[in-house]
Amino acid sequence: MPRALMKVTLGNVKNIFGARFWFIVLVVALVASGLWFYFNPIEKDMAKVEPEFFYKAPDLISTLTGDQSAQKNIKAEKVVEITGAVKEVNDRNDRITIILRAGLEDHPAVICDMLKGERESVRKLQMGDTVKVKGIYKGFLKDAIFLNCVIVDE
Repeated sequence: MPRALMKVTLGNVKNIFGARFWFIVLVVALVASGLWFYFNPIEKDMAKVEPEFFYKAPDLISTLTGDQSAQKNIKAEKVVEITGAVKEVNDRNDRITIILRAGLEDHPAVICDMLKGERESVRKLQMGDTVKVKGIYKGFLKDAIFLNCVIVDE
C-alpha cells in the first residue's frame, strides 16, 4: 500500500507529534517572546531612574554639535538630566512638550516630550523659568530630542 493512502492511526500521530516537534515549537516560542521584549521594552519609572549624564542645555547642544569624539559619550536610549531655561511649552494632540533654550537662536534647542503624569507640573512653568528635566535621549537632528521626560524636584 502506498504511503499516501496509509491510514492515520494512533501510532502515526505519536510519531508526528514526537519530541522533535515539541522541541521546535519550544524554540520558536522562545525566539518569538525574546523578540517581543526586545522591540517592546518595559517602560522605566523615570522618577526613580538615575541619569547617566548631567548637562546644562547650552552645554548639551555644544557637545552634540561639536566634534565627533565628544558626541560618542552621549548615545541614544541613555537617561540624561538637563537644566535649562523654558523657551516654550506645548500641549497639543494630547502630548506635553517643553522646549529648552540652548542659546540666543531658535535652533538648536532641547525638546522634552513629557510623560502624561507631568501635566500639572508643566502648566505651572512660565517662559524663562529654569527647570531641570530627566528623560531618554533619542537623537539629534535640528534639535536634541528626549522622550518620557519628568521634571526633577530640587
